[in-house]
Amino acid sequence: MKYTFLSFLCCFALTEILAISVSAVMPTDTVREVWINKRIPAITSNNPGVFAAGHFGYVGLGVSFQHRTRVELENKWVPDGNAAAYIGLGNPKSLIGIGAVINLYGLSNKDGEKNNFGEGSIDLQLSRAINDFIYVGVGGFNLIQHNTKYTNALRTFYATASVLIPLRQNNNRAFGFIYSTFGVGNGIFQKREKILNNKNETINWFGSLAIQVLPEANLIVEWSGVDLTISAGLFPFKKIPLHILVGVADINFDKQRYIASIGYSLQLFNKKQRRNSFPTLPVQSSI
Repeated sequence: MKYTFLSFLCCFALTEILAISVSAVMPTDTVREVWINKRIPAITSNNPGVFAAGHFGYVGLGVSFQHRTRVELENKWVPDGNAAAYIGLGNPKSLIGIGAVINLYGLSNKDGEKNNFGEGSIDLQLSRAINDFIYVGVGGFNLIQHNTKYTNALRTFYATASVLIPLRQNNNRAFGFIYSTFGVGNGIFQKREKILNNKNETINWFGSLAIQVLPEANLIVEWSGVDLTISAGLFPFKKIPLHILVGVADINFDKQRYIASIGYSLQLFNKKQRRNSFPTLPVQSSI
C-alpha cells in the first residue's frame, strides 16, 4: 500500500510539473481563447476524471454496453448493459464542483446478467480547480445501493487528479492536448484476487492518458488497477451534444470485452458555460 501511494504521488507530481512548465512557456490567453468554451470528450473510460467536472446545471444521460461480462466465459456474445444519469451541482472554479451519478445496472432479468432488473446505486464526486490546467477531487462509487452484487456491491472511495497538458498554441487542430488522470482508491480498484474474495481492505492506483486526436475526439489508454483498456471518445456532430465512446477492455486478460457507450448532455443554466468534460459512464462488469 505504501508503494502504491508513493507511485501515485510521483505520477501526479510529474504530470503537474509538466503541465505547469508547458503552461508557463505557452500563452495562456491563446489556450483559453481556443479551448475554454469547447466541449471536452471523455478523458477516461471507467476511471473517475475530474477535469472541468461538477458545474451546476450540467446534466448527462447515457447507456453503456459490453459484449459479455467477465464471468461469462463460455459464450462469445452475451451482451449486457447499464444506464446512468449525471447532474452537476457546484462550481469547481469558485467553490467546489459536485457531481452525482444515478446508476441502473439491471435493465432486464432475462438478457445479460440474469435476475438483476432494478439493480442500481448512486455515486458522488467533489472536485476543485487548482488553475485552468489542474483539477483534483475525491469521491465514491456505489455509496447508496439497491440489490447490488459482485463489484457493484463494493463501496469504493478514491482521490484523483486530472491535468491538462497543452501541446501546441493552435489547440483547435489535432494533437493539441493531453489529459492525464491519476488516482488511488479501494473497492473496485483493488487487485482482482481481493475483489474475488469480496474484500475491501487495500488501495491501488489507477491512471488514464487521453490525447486529442481530433478537435472533439480523444484516444484513451487506461489502467483501472485491474484491467487495461483502450478506447476513443468523441462528439460526432458539431451542433448536437451526443457523445460516443467505443473501446476494448481486459486487454491484459485471456478474453477481452468490447465496450461502448452513448450519451447526451446539456447545460441547463448559464448557456455560456460550455467548458464541461463529458461525464464517464462506466461499463459495469461482474469481476
